[in-house]
Amino acid sequence: MRLLTLECDSNTFKPLLFRPEGVSVIVGDASDREGSANGVGKTLALKLVHHCLGARRDRLLAQGVGEWRRRPPGFE
Repeated sequence: MRLLTLECDSNTFKPLLFRPEGVSVIVGDASDREGSANGVGKTLALKLVHHCLGARRDRLLAQGVGEWRRRPPGFE
């Protein structure tokens, strides 16, 4: 099983597209935040992937996503 996409209907969440082959890397774009990659969503992305792969419910993750309408992750 491979996770290929992770998206949400929220304007604040950019869709995550994973490579079907090889390794996907999640990095922050420092140019958007005055040279810092803090607060761009790297940890949230990893928590969401962890959740999609069957992790226990994360209370902080549930608070962070709030009222987002969820779409099923794209698996192959």
